[in-house]
Amino acid sequence: MNLPTLVVITGAPCTGKSSIARSLAERLSLPLIEKDAIKEQLFDSLGAGDRDWSTRLSRASFDLLYTFAELALRAGPGCIVEGNFKPVEETQHFKTLIKSTGCEVVQVYCHSSAKVVWARHSRRAIQRHRHPGHVDHLYRPNEVARKAVDGTYTPLDIGGRLIEIDTGGAGAIDIDALVEWIREDGRKKD
Repeated sequence: MNLPTLVVITGAPCTGKSSIARSLAERLSLPLIEKDAIKEQLFDSLGAGDRDWSTRLSRASFDLLYTFAELALRAGPGCIVEGNFKPVEETQHFKTLIKSTGCEVVQVYCHSSAKVVWARHSRRAIQRHRHPGHVDHLYRPNEVARKAVDGTYTPLDIGGRLIEIDTGGAGAIDIDALVEWIREDGRKKD
């Protein structure tokens, strides 16, 4: 019997996690559970506010993400979860999820230099393409860039296989190679 697979896409804000997660979900035909998509639904239901409110809804979004992931892992072949998971706050949640479902784990850790994160966040704050509840314009680019490289966001200590991707290069990420790497992991366990 094949165990369900939990694919965790993690890293600091502005490191390309969402784009990679969406491409993987499409190619692997797995449900995608995005922390920000949940948070945006909460904004729409409960309203937007200041940074403190956004932080409170982030915590609620993570809690809902784990609930949805557990349901998906129990019902099917697996799922992909994507978010800016901080190891200090989220590792135990993942360990509990993994233990309760018996799933296999593949972690994709996205990272970029502080300079790249600063530029991406600056564009995000100016363009305001994301839901306004995220209050990106209230976060200083220097603050976001510092946290991208100061150890706030590192790979999670949750076992399984880990691939680290520097998303700050000039070329596109090879999604096909990443898909094959994830599929190969599954074949090794058959």
